[in-house]
Amino acid sequence: MKALPKKKKAVIVTTVLALTMFLTSVAFAQGTYKNLKAWFGDIKIFVNNQLVQMDVKPFIVDGTTYVPVRAISNIFNKDIKWDGANLRIDITDRPNQNDAYVTYLSQQLIERQNKINELETKVAKLEAELATTKKGSKYTFSQLEDYLNDEHGVYQKISFDIELYGDKDDIEVEIYVDLDDDYSRWNSLTTSKIEGYIEDVVDDILYNFKDADITGFIEDSHEDEVLVEFYLNSKGKLVVEIKEHRYAYDIDELEDYLNRKHDYYGGVYFDITLSGNKDMIRVYVETDDDDLDYLKKYEIEDYLEKLYSEIVYEYSYVDVYGYIKDDYTKYYFDFDSRGNVHMEEN
Repeated sequence: MKALPKKKKAVIVTTVLALTMFLTSVAFAQGTYKNLKAWFGDIKIFVNNQLVQMDVKPFIVDGTTYVPVRAISNIFNKDIKWDGANLRIDITDRPNQNDAYVTYLSQQLIERQNKINELETKVAKLEAELATTKKGSKYTFSQLEDYLNDEHGVYQKISFDIELYGDKDDIEVEIYVDLDDDYSRWNSLTTSKIEGYIEDVVDDILYNFKDADITGFIEDSHEDEVLVEFYLNSKGKLVVEIKEHRYAYDIDELEDYLNRKHDYYGGVYFDITLSGNKDMIRVYVETDDDDLDYLKKYEIEDYLEKLYSEIVYEYSYVDVYGYIKDDYTKYYFDFDSRGNVHMEEN
């Protein structure tokens, strides 16, 4: 290739310089120009002992080292914006990938502190309640009565009504149960269950009035008859005295009771008639139409054994037999010594 003549090369350089000055004047019309003598060498920049690779190399002018702003921005994770109209350089922080994690940790710290504050508040409240309990009772007398009825108003599906009388030093506990409604359930309670129920009531009273003398009873509100008496002895021990079986229904009363409690079973209504005495009771169970067909044989047996259990509770050594029938079917029945029914169709 032939070299350009010197005259032509000069024209090209002049043209390039003129074009560069024209373009630069558009952007920097408000500034001035200076000729700088710069020294370029193999200047290296390290950040935390790590070499930084840069497209534009640093240089030195009059003993001062100059590094391109954009290179510095990349090193320190900054964004650079050039505002040519106002000859302004804006440097702003770039979003940090750790910012979200830092925010998450900060939120966790806040939530944890809130939980600590909540627990400290609960502890302070419990300590205050404990101090109050040590100084005196947790409930007033009337509040304690309400509390006992809420906590012990129902036991083993039996409804009780608890009343308190006296003062914080001497407390009488009156507990009422309606055996017209809960006769069978009450009679099914063992001695230990009755004692356990009374002990729970007394313990709650002592928790509020620890030095109180306590006496009380459980009474059948239907018959106005005391079933159980209890008290704290001189050593603070609970003594429970369960009365003997209060009374037995006579035959007519037992018949009424059975018709109240066992007149319906498995979707079938029954009418029960009793006759006899304390040694032998005949049971006649009747229903209408062909209603017995709605019950399976084992269901009829189960129903009759329930009647037997009620009867022998009142009359321990009685013989029980009879029949159960509708308009089309009739079974005669009796019971063995274990209370198992034996049926025979007529």
